[in-house]
Parts: sequence; structure tokens; C-alpha cells
Amino acid sequence: MIYGEILTVSYTVMEVFMKSVSVNKFRLLIFIIIIFGFTAGALAADPEKKAAKESEKYFKEGNKALQQGKTDDAVMNYTKAIELNPKHQDAYFNRASIYNSKGRVDEAIADFSKVIEIKPGDADAHLNRAILYNQKGKLEEAISDFGKYLEVNPASTDIYYNRGIIYYALNKYEPAILDFNKTIELNPMFADAYKNRGFAYFGKGQYDMSIADFNKSLELGPPSDKIYFGRGVAFYGKNEYDSAITDLSKAIELDPNGANSYVFRGQAYMAKHDYDPAISDFSKAIEKSPKMHSAYSGRANAYLSKQDYDKALADFTKTLELNPKAHEAYYGRANAYTNKQNYDMAVADFSKAIEINPKFGEAYYGRAAIYGAREEKEQAVTDFTKALEINPRYINAYIYLGDYYNDQKQFDLAIQNYNKALELAPQNGKIFGYRAVVYWKMKDYDRSWDDVNKAKELGETVDASFLDFLKKDSGKK
Repeated sequence: MIYGEILTVSYTVMEVFMKSVSVNKFRLLIFIIIIFGFTAGALAADPEKKAAKESEKYFKEGNKALQQGKTDDAVMNYTKAIELNPKHQDAYFNRASIYNSKGRVDEAIADFSKVIEIKPGDADAHLNRAILYNQKGKLEEAISDFGKYLEVNPASTDIYYNRGIIYYALNKYEPAILDFNKTIELNPMFADAYKNRGFAYFGKGQYDMSIADFNKSLELGPPSDKIYFGRGVAFYGKNEYDSAITDLSKAIELDPNGANSYVFRGQAYMAKHDYDPAISDFSKAIEKSPKMHSAYSGRANAYLSKQDYDKALADFTKTLELNPKAHEAYYGRANAYTNKQNYDMAVADFSKAIEINPKFGEAYYGRAAIYGAREEKEQAVTDFTKALEINPRYINAYIYLGDYYNDQKQFDLAIQNYNKALELAPQNGKIFGYRAVVYWKMKDYDRSWDDVNKAKELGETVDASFLDFLKKDSGKK
């Protein structure tokens, strides 16, 4: 999704951190041992206690090496401490932190998991593992660990904020909004929380709420291209294209390299049928981001609208090189081929679009129209019927089916389809004329005359030979 490129997880205060290795901590441990009378001799007599003492020795050596920046020596000592005491959670924790600093993320996760196994309530381990899971793209696991941290630290503003961003990345807009709500409750001046909640509201199609949040983010400041971009696309969602263009232009002013802003401003120009500036914006986006398939697709559609079919074909083909699963690009290229009367290529592309997205009604409709023009009636009927199952608002599909069933002498089905067409286009005189013929064939002359009169009333000329037959059979002049 395009908007996901804007939102990056910001770990403001959530860096992977070491547990305390201060000298005071170890002095405290030694003090406790003395109070309880654990002498060296006693420890030596108990193998487990001796191992525990040796383990603590290696742990302290690891801490000392860590403080001196000797991370390899620290890992060696922490590992020895763990061998002697497999339940030494602090050794696992600190070794995990070093592994993370060296980019050994899987080993870091394994060690933090061991900490949690030993002490399930260790919030810091859950937090650090959550951050690492996020780095690995294991977002559901990250969400779970953030939740465990929040059970212990329910006032952690940044954790709610970051979990909200992860929910957004998963297109889970409602829980994202709830986390941003909590962030704002804890810190009403958190401008980015309003911004990202604005994107989440946009994802739900709640454009007014989205715009309100972007406004609040701008009020708290500082202004940014991302906020203007977000508000611009929200205006676009509301079909307020001039406002969208204004905000997207501001986004471009603040970040001239923002390819997304050029693409959406191009789309806004397209919606206004202003194709030349749209092409200019899509071209600018391609200049900034040469592998941005949505920019090629947008420009292809602009060329298609200008009937520049060769350029449209080139851009749709480039789109598909970059994104072979772009079903809408196959559909657009099919339309370009149709206009160039290259029907075999058009059918192949409509079919590919359907293969990728079996619920793509427009592709069934487009393929059906070609089948119909080629008198391949059975295939046309199948595709028009499928198109109407997906989207029952294709007037011409109902008309074609009405004509087909009329030819097949299945008059009830013909009437049924003409009726559907008239529900969508009650001022279309031609359809009344078509239905009049079927009523005549059914010997329902009164209804046939009603439709003839309605067609004439709407300015349609009714075939004279048909009128002669109707007059003769009905006995009316």
C-alpha cells in the first residue's frame, strides 16, 4: 500500500538496552550472601552452589568486559555463566543485547526468549524481543510482546504509538486507531500520533476524521510533507480534487523528491480530466522513482484517455514488468488493444486480469464485449452474466442478455434483463423499444404498445415495419 511508505516505526525511546551492570548491583548480591552465611567452604561442598558461584564470577567478568567495550570477551563469559547456570536470566539478557548490536538478530531473539521462559513477567525482555520481531517482519509476534510489556507498564506512550503503527502496517486500522487514541490520551501534544491516526482513518474511508487529525497535527507542528500528503489524499478520497491538488503541491514544495505526492496529484488531475499536467506529474514521479509501477500505470491511463494508445501500451507493459500481478494494468492494456482492434491480444489480457483477480467485474465485461462483437455469443453470455454477479450495474450487459434471450425465444428471461436495464436507465427509450418487441412476440400487445409510446415519449424512433406488425396483430391503428 502506498501510504505504508510514509509511516516508519519510530523507536524514540525504545532502543534495545542492557540490563544494569553497575558495581552496586554486585555488591548487593555479595552482601546478601554474607548475611545468609554462605561461606566459600560451604559453597565448595555443594556442587550446585559452587556452579552458581562460578557462574556469577563469569557473569561479572562479562559485565567488566562489556564496560570496556570488549564484546567478544563479554559473550564468551556470559556463555560460560549460562553453561554453569542455565537459569541465569541476566546473562541471557546481556548476551542477547550484544548479539543484537552485532546484527545477530535470530540469536538475540533466542536469548530474549530464554529470559522470558525463565521469568515470563520480564517486561524488558518482551519489549526488546518485540522490537527485534518487528525488524524481522514478524509483526504479529511483535504486537503480542508489546502487549505483554504494556501489561506491566500501562502508561508507556511510545509503546502504544509504535504498536499502533504496526497495526496500521497490517491494515488493522481499528486497533491502530485505539492505540493512537491511547497515545494521545497519555500525551495530547504528540503531533505524530494525530498524523498516523489520520492515515488509519483514511484506511477506513473515514475521510473527515482523517482530515481533522491532519489539521491537528499541523496545529501542533512542525508542518511536514507527510501531513500535507495525508490530508491531500484524504481530500482526494472525498472527491475534493482542487483541495487535494493544493495540499499535494505543498507536500511537493516541502519534499521535491516525494514521488508519492506526484502520483496522487497526477491522479487528482486525472479525475478533473486534465490529462497533460497528470502526465507531467506521473513522469516526474518516474524520474524520482524509476521503479514505481503506480506512476507508469497512472501515466498509461492518462495516455489511454488521450487516445494515445501506443504510449499507453508501452507504459502498461512497463507496469507489468515491475509488478506482474497488477491486474488493473492488464485490464488497461486490454482496453488499449481493443481500441487498436487487436482483439486477440485484448482477450488475452482481459483473461490474465481475471486469472489474477477472479472478482474483477470490469475484465469480464470487457472480454464479453469482444466476444459479443465477434458473434461468440455463448462466451459473451457467460462473461456478461459473471460481470453482473460481481457488479449488477452494467446496463449494456443486461441489454445484450435481453437481446440474446430474445433471439433464443426465452422471452421471460429477455424481459427480466430489459427490466433490470430500465431500473438503471429509466430514461433510455431504446430499451423500451427492445422490450416492446419481446412483448409483441409474447402476444402481450397492451404492454407492447405501452413501451412503444414510452419510447416515442423519450424521443426514440420506433421501427416502422415493427409498428405495422403490431398494429395488424393487435387490431389497433
